[in-house]
Amino acid sequence: MSRSLVTTLIRRLLFVGGLLTLLNIAFVTAYYGSDPEGLRREKVSHQIDRLAEALRPGPDGRPACVPASRLMQTFMRYPDAYAFRIEDGAGHVLGEANAMLVPAERWSVPNGPDAWWSDVEVNGRSVLVGSRRVHVGGEAGRIAFAAAGDPSNLLLFVYFEELFVHVIVSLLPFAI
Repeated sequence: MSRSLVTTLIRRLLFVGGLLTLLNIAFVTAYYGSDPEGLRREKVSHQIDRLAEALRPGPDGRPACVPASRLMQTFMRYPDAYAFRIEDGAGHVLGEANAMLVPAERWSVPNGPDAWWSDVEVNGRSVLVGSRRVHVGGEAGRIAFAAAGDPSNLLLFVYFEELFVHVIVSLLPFAI
């Protein structure tokens, strides 16, 4: 028996789609495997984005930090691994957790660039600190995140998010 043309085309399209998906996964894996520093910075950027979602204009119109309890669990479980500090434009602290992880002078660079990353040596271990300028309610502020190691596997979550964006989202139009 011969197969119908439609069946043959569907099988070939599924094969090509599967092959492209595997190639895309291999490419993303190779890219981040060859750039672990970029993945670490992406982790910091992702956490700063999550912290930015916690900023809301307060009753007086000034920014206030209202982090979700789920976000705070990571900081409570791993006080020696993760920390953050959120400051308003005047340098007043709006929110922080485990700030002692990083020396006070390393948390902010008031006249520094909009975004920066730095490896800081603290008590013999490397701590990655990243900071980004944000705007809430028309007022400038700064969010900084620090990570010493990765006990809660934040890198893995970032990696899977990158896979989702670069594989699923990029191939979705092709699949449709």
